[in-house]
Amino acid sequence: MIRRVLDPHWPPPLNDPCIVHGDVGPGNLLWRGNQLAAVIDWEDAGISDPLLDVGNARLELLFAFGSEVMDIFTEAYRVRSERDFSALPLWDLYAALRPAGRLHTWGLQPEAEQRMRTRHRSFVEQAHAHFH
Repeated sequence: MIRRVLDPHWPPPLNDPCIVHGDVGPGNLLWRGNQLAAVIDWEDAGISDPLLDVGNARLELLFAFGSEVMDIFTEAYRVRSERDFSALPLWDLYAALRPAGRLHTWGLQPEAEQRMRTRHRSFVEQAHAHFH
């Protein structure tokens, strides 16, 4: 389903390209108190639309903390940036490709895997709904 939507719309219209991390998520952010101290694990870095990182961060936050935290992050980023968010559903689908069909390989406890599968499905359905 993800590929059926992505393929005819790829590549999406781009915001001004910038350096992107490629795997932004809670596990790659180090904090000292309430201050971001470092961003680690840069092997997927490149030049792209910043929404690549936003889509990935949204999915990672959904997995770790749920939809409310994902939505708070998204709105905070939207308010503070001057980016065009119209292609965000495409970047969300792009982010959803990485774990699609692979969650069983992550060594998760059964309950955690099921929760992530459910959240992944809702993430994909939410993005998919923008194309109907």
